Amino acid sequence: MQPGVIADEAIAAHPEVTAVFCFNDVLARLVIEAAANHGRRVPRDLSVFGVDAVEGPRDLKRISSFAQPLELMGRWAVDQILSGDTAPKQETRPFTWRPGDTHGPPPAAG
Repeated sequence: MQPGVIADEAIAAHPEVTAVFCFNDVLARLVIEAAANHGRRVPRDLSVFGVDAVEGPRDLKRISSFAQPLELMGRWAVDQILSGDTAPKQETRPFTWRPGDTHGPPPAAG
């Protein structure tokens, strides 16, 4: 099933949801489109967050997103491969919050 279809079905099935956290900004754009298809306004009715801080076309809302240090993460991964160490590792890396136009306070109960 296509991500846009899944987003559309999820928005339709759960009108009570007031915020969605997406694993990337591409999916966040699909959620925003699905919300609009169902009369939900972003950010008034629904806040949408993404990861990656990908810039979209200027005529679209700027996604409220978390930017990951991709270069740093890539270097670390290459270093791990080149070291020959095969033990699983978990690293915590800093991220940058990039506020956009897609989040706001929850809608008033009514």
